[in-house]
Amino acid sequence: MERGEDMNELLTVKELQDYLGVGRSKAYEIVNAPDFPALRIGRNIRVPKDLLEEWIIENVKGELN
Repeated sequence: MERGEDMNELLTVKELQDYLGVGRSKAYEIVNAPDFPALRIGRNIRVPKDLLEEWIIENVKGELN
């Protein structure tokens, strides 16, 4: 199966770290939060980018209220 536009992009913890501009320990703290959309495959953690963006929007809304 070829990767197309419908295929969701998955970020590694390192990519999440770079995307958010946070350190390694903060990135792991975030992915281990109960409401965070992280996918665990064995020992690997992947974050669907579209769900990450939704999570960010929801958390910004929560901060503004």
